[in-house]
Amino acid sequence: MNRKEYTMPIIEPLVLIIEDDSPKFKAINGYLQEFMPDAQLIHASSLTSAIQVLSTKSVTLAIIDMSLPTYDAAKDRTGGGQPQGFGGIDILRFIETESPDTYGIVLTQYEEFLSSFGEPKDLDSLRKELEAKFSPYLLGVVYYSSLLGDWRTSIKELLDQSGIKI
Repeated sequence: MNRKEYTMPIIEPLVLIIEDDSPKFKAINGYLQEFMPDAQLIHASSLTSAIQVLSTKSVTLAIIDMSLPTYDAAKDRTGGGQPQGFGGIDILRFIETESPDTYGIVLTQYEEFLSSFGEPKDLDSLRKELEAKFSPYLLGVVYYSSLLGDWRTSIKELLDQSGIKI
């Protein structure tokens, strides 16, 4: 499938932040407002709301959390459905088939995941698997730490390497 090549700055970039953790979302949103002042930022906090945005808007870049609830929690109730440990993979599959002009960066605060067989998988293994399966839609997988700012540099480097100018 042919991808849009962005050789000039995108005039009205739309960045979707898919994140259910409020402090992490605030940190990402604050950074992107500084780093991409011309981008319109949209927030989705579940698998369902992210797919709804990707289905109805022309998203340039999605910052994707790996572990997401199925749907948004009601403000007056707890929940959000069954957590999807690999909900980010469902988002990447959707981008690949239904939103092919969208690029994605997975930004996760977990260093280890349980496979569908209950076996641990480290972040480096997950990164290699996802990049092999979802390239060129996936620009990379980045580890998020609220204590370290390395994730900011990693996002900037991935965008610079891809040639996307937002």
